[in-house]
Amino acid sequence: MIERGKISIRQFMVLTLLFVIGDAIILAPSHVIISAKQDGWISAWIGVGEALLLAVMYSLLGKRFPQQTLVEYSEQVWGRWLGKGISFLFITYIFIDCALMTYEAGDFLTIHFLMGTPIEMTISLFLLVVVLATRLGIETIARTSELLYPWVWILFLILIVSLFPQVEMENFQPILAEGFSPILKGNVYFLANVLELVILLMIFPYVNQPGKARKPYVAGMVIGTSVLAVISMMTIAVLGATVASIQQYPTYILAKKISIGDFLERVEAIVAIMWLFTLFMKISICFYASTLGLAQLFRLNDYRPLTFPLGIIAVALSLVLIPNPAFFNYTHTIWFPYSATFALLLPVLTLVLSAVRKRWFPIKKGM
Repeated sequence: MIERGKISIRQFMVLTLLFVIGDAIILAPSHVIISAKQDGWISAWIGVGEALLLAVMYSLLGKRFPQQTLVEYSEQVWGRWLGKGISFLFITYIFIDCALMTYEAGDFLTIHFLMGTPIEMTISLFLLVVVLATRLGIETIARTSELLYPWVWILFLILIVSLFPQVEMENFQPILAEGFSPILKGNVYFLANVLELVILLMIFPYVNQPGKARKPYVAGMVIGTSVLAVISMMTIAVLGATVASIQQYPTYILAKKISIGDFLERVEAIVAIMWLFTLFMKISICFYASTLGLAQLFRLNDYRPLTFPLGIIAVALSLVLIPNPAFFNYTHTIWFPYSATFALLLPVLTLVLSAVRKRWFPIKKGM
């Protein structure tokens, strides 16, 4: 096993929760509300139920192959060469996701905090920290998540409680004005974020009690998506569907609405810090998973020599994939079908094929 580090059940739950929140806490409300409008909160809560089902499915794969990552057991299930091809495409999916989120971080920081700083510099510095975290291994990433975890909750609660005076229940009306079709469309955007949890199948083998990994994984997924659903509700309740749908970062704009007396105003830094915490964890996990997967694919003894070369490629790829901010919005229209290929189709087929092979064609070790 290339990675010899182990994480606790609690750390796995925290990693899962922060991964779910990730970049979605500041981006998801906008894309959901654009389609579902004032019914976007319904789309989000439907997504919580879908997250539960996905968590159960992914857990079945983790339980069936407790000592292997998806890259490792793909060769056993699909055959040597087809398995390698599928694994390479899966690693590419993770790496592209990592590059897109890196651009998100650079774009947000450049627009709101580091005005005038070239986005290339912002992206490079952010990813350098991610590369260093990856080189230290999964245990260090997990411990970092434990340090950030309570602060995320504190900042989240401050945000929600402070926004209550701004809530306008009329913003939720009329309910189901255009039927269920817009709600389902909005749910697709919400689900696109949840599907990325398949990436954590690269972490399952490193839980120190593999047999007990299912509960923290499911709990982290459900709690994380519930946080996103609450944020979506508050965005609609405070900003209204019309205003929220035209904002690229609606949650950040939401925080600007906070005003309690003369002592608590313009605390948007709360959202910015919370988002950077969760985004850093998600990018770190994705970058770690892609480097680890590539090392396993090519039978390397260590993934660390790949970190700096892949970090440079990730910086370049983030700028190539998103040549301008306007194009970034387009990526969200094509991300769901691309993500669903690896997060729905691949796990389902792998589960079915592994069951068939176990019954009729026993898997041979070292195939």
